[in-house]
Amino acid sequence: MEDKYLTLKEVADILRVNQRTIFRLIHGQNTRGIKLPATKIGTWRINNKDLTDFLLSNTNLRVLKKKDK
Repeated sequence: MEDKYLTLKEVADILRVNQRTIFRLIHGQNTRGIKLPATKIGTWRINNKDLTDFLLSNTNLRVLKKKDK
C-alpha cells in the first residue's frame, strides 16, 4: 500500500490552524518541544499515518470524548 503524504497546507486545513503552526510543530518550536514527523520532498510533507499517530499520542482524549457524546 502506498503512503499518502500531505502538504503543510493540507495538514493546516485538517487541523484548522495556520501553516506556520505546522512548520513550528515540524521543528519542535512549541512549549513542549514535541515534533511532528515530516519529510522534505522539495517542500515539507507529512505522512498521513504519522499525522494520525502524532494526533493520537498528543491529544487530550477527554476533549474528544466530550465531542462524541
